[in-house]
Amino acid sequence: MKEIVVAKVGGSVARRNVERIKGVMDELSLASRVVVIPGGWVFADFSRLIDLRLKLGNKTAHRLGIMSMEMYAEVLLGTSQEFERAKTNELRFESGGKYVLMPYSSKLYELLPESWEVTSDSVTVWIANELRSRYRVRVIKITDVDGIYVNGKLVEKIRAEKVKGCLDSYSLKLIRKYGISVFVCNGVVEGRVKSYIVEGQTLGTLVY
Repeated sequence: MKEIVVAKVGGSVARRNVERIKGVMDELSLASRVVVIPGGWVFADFSRLIDLRLKLGNKTAHRLGIMSMEMYAEVLLGTSQEFERAKTNELRFESGGKYVLMPYSSKLYELLPESWEVTSDSVTVWIANELRSRYRVRVIKITDVDGIYVNGKLVEKIRAEKVKGCLDSYSLKLIRKYGISVFVCNGVVEGRVKSYIVEGQTLGTLVY
């Protein structure tokens, strides 16, 4: 069974060091089959602010959140010529494939709960579950921290029900429901993502 890397690239990486986004995409391109799930970055921040001011309601706010992911997707695509945009029904990996998912064009707002609890973390786990009937999946969340800490100590593994923060609450429910593991990795540090892609391990935390 062919392996797919499902990689959520968080907006937190861009907040910490926007130049690192290109480096992260370069490191991800080392995988022969990969789909990148974009975070929301400043676009989601703005959507939350507008929702807070205008009280738009769950449906509109949810759509804005998904739309913000698509805007960040275009930023990611602009940093790399190795990837192409794709909707969920266009993901093809028979002879390789490197994609950035277009969540709004895929109408994922119709398939996931209308709540700010549902972020790109939830989309990542949901997509991984959709793909794993045909492929073996490795899921990585690329963010701006080394992993998950318990009592001030970085842990290598942790059960989803024990996680406080770092991943959105709905994604933790999906991890438990589907039995999918997510590796949390610091993309701000050069080479971490590369090590995970090439060697299958690096500093970080596996949430299962």
